[in-house]
Amino acid sequence: MTTKKIKIMCSIAVLVLYTVFSAAAGEFDYLASSFISNLDDISDVTESPEQHSSVVLPKQSEVMIVGKISAILDEDTQFYGKTRNVQAGKLNTPPVICIDGNAGEPQRQLYSDGEFFFVVYKLPRDRHLQFESFPYYLFADKKTRIILPLYCSIDVPPDVNYVYIGSFTYTVTGDNFTVSKVTSTDEYDQAKEAVTRLSDAGKINLCRVEIKDHDEVSQPRSK
Repeated sequence: MTTKKIKIMCSIAVLVLYTVFSAAAGEFDYLASSFISNLDDISDVTESPEQHSSVVLPKQSEVMIVGKISAILDEDTQFYGKTRNVQAGKLNTPPVICIDGNAGEPQRQLYSDGEFFFVVYKLPRDRHLQFESFPYYLFADKKTRIILPLYCSIDVPPDVNYVYIGSFTYTVTGDNFTVSKVTSTDEYDQAKEAVTRLSDAGKINLCRVEIKDHDEVSQPRSK
C-alpha cells in the first residue's frame, strides 16, 4: 500500500470518528437539556397522601399550635410564574405554606393559603417556643418560594396542650416580594371548631396566649 493511500485512509478514519463523536456529543447535549428540563418538571411542593391526611395529636410533653396564614400580593403572579419557568398547567395552582413541627412523628406540613394549620411541637422545660419564618410557595412550586417572617414567641401555660396563636395576613408588594405589613386577626371560635373536628376524644381546650417578641421570655412570678 502506497503512502498516499495510507494518508487517504487515515483521513477517512478521522472524519468518521469526528462524525461519530459529534453525533454522540449532540445526543449528550440533548439528554442533558432534557434532564435539566425534567428538574423543572419535578419542582412541585408535595407530601405523601398519608402524611397530608395524618392528624398528630399532642402528648403530655407537646403542644399543638393552631393558626392561619394568608398573603395578599400586588405583583402579577402569572407573569412571575412564567419568568420562573412554572409549567403553564400549574399557573392556576393555589399557593401552599410549609409549617414544620418538631414532634418527631410524621405530621402534615403543607397548608393552603387561608387554611387553619395544626402543628405539634415538643415543649422545652420552660415551655417557651419561638417561631421564625415560613416558606410560602406560589403555584406550589419550589422555584417560587417567598419567606414570610413571623419572629415571635409564646409561653405555653401549664397543663395546656392546644394553643391558638392567631390568624396572620401578610401584605407583600413589588417584584422583590417585600412584606410591607402583617396584621393579626382573632378567629378563636373558628379555630376551636376546626381543631375540635380533628379528634373524637371529646372536648379540646384551645387556649389563647400572649404573642411576644422573638427573644422575650416571661419572668418567673414571685411568690
